[in-house]
Amino acid sequence: MIRSFASELVRLQRRSILLGWTAAVVGFTLLATLLTLQRAGGAGGPGPEASFTVAQLSSSEGMALVLGVAATFLGVLTLGLFAMLIANDYVDGTIRTALVEQPRRLRLLVGKLLALALFATLAIIVASVLGAALGLALAPGQGVDTSTWLTSEGIGALARGIGNLILASLGWGMIGVLLAVLIRAPAPAVAAGVAYALPVEMLLRSAWVDGAEWLPGGLLGALAAGGTSVVSYDRALTLVGLYTAVALIAVGVLFVRRDVTA
Repeated sequence: MIRSFASELVRLQRRSILLGWTAAVVGFTLLATLLTLQRAGGAGGPGPEASFTVAQLSSSEGMALVLGVAATFLGVLTLGLFAMLIANDYVDGTIRTALVEQPRRLRLLVGKLLALALFATLAIIVASVLGAALGLALAPGQGVDTSTWLTSEGIGALARGIGNLILASLGWGMIGVLLAVLIRAPAPAVAAGVAYALPVEMLLRSAWVDGAEWLPGGLLGALAAGGTSVVSYDRALTLVGLYTAVALIAVGVLFVRRDVTA
C-alpha cells in the first residue's frame, strides 16, 4: 500500500496536474471570494453567486461563509480529477503494470485513494489560505469589519469551514472514483459526474420537494456550509458518511472482482 501511495504521489507531481489542477482550485476560490465580497448586502440566491449581508460577513464566521461559496466548484474539480486519473489507468494499461507490482488489489486501491485525498486536501488548504488573505484585503473596502475574523473564535470558524470544504470535496471525489471504476474511460466518467453535479441534481431537487435532504449534492453542499436551514450539519455528515461507505464498498468490489483487460 505504501508503494502504491508513493507511486500515485509521483504521478500527481506532473506539471499538468500539480500546477494545472491546483491553479484551477486556487483560481475558483479567489474568484468566489472576490464576487461574494463585491455582492455583499446585495440580492442573491443560493449558488456561486450567493451574497451575504455585511453583518453576516462581519461576524466571526464571515470568512468561512465566503469560502463556502466555492464548495460546488471545488467539488466538481475534485470529482473530475479523481475520475480522470482512476479511469485513465484502465485506458493506458497502467493498472495492469501496477497489479504486477502489487497483486493485492485492495492495497493498490487504498494507496491510490489516500494519495489523491492528500493531494486534494493540500490544494484546498492552500486555496483557502489565499482566499482568506484576499478576503482580508478586500473586505474593508466593502464595509465589512474583519476584526472578528482574526479572533480565536474567527480562526476556529475558518478552520472548521476549511475542514468541511475538504470533506465535501472528497465526497465529490468519491463519486468520481465510483464512476471511473464503473465506466473505465476518463471523458465519459468526468462528463457523467459533471452532468449529475450540475443540471441533473438541480432538476431532481426541483421535482422532489425533499430532494435536498437526501440527494448527494444537496447533502455535500450542506456539509460544506456547516449546515443549512433545510439540512442540519449532523444529518449531512451522517448521510454523506453513509453514502461514502457504500461507494467505497462498491468501488472495492468492482476493483477486485472485475477483470482488467486493457
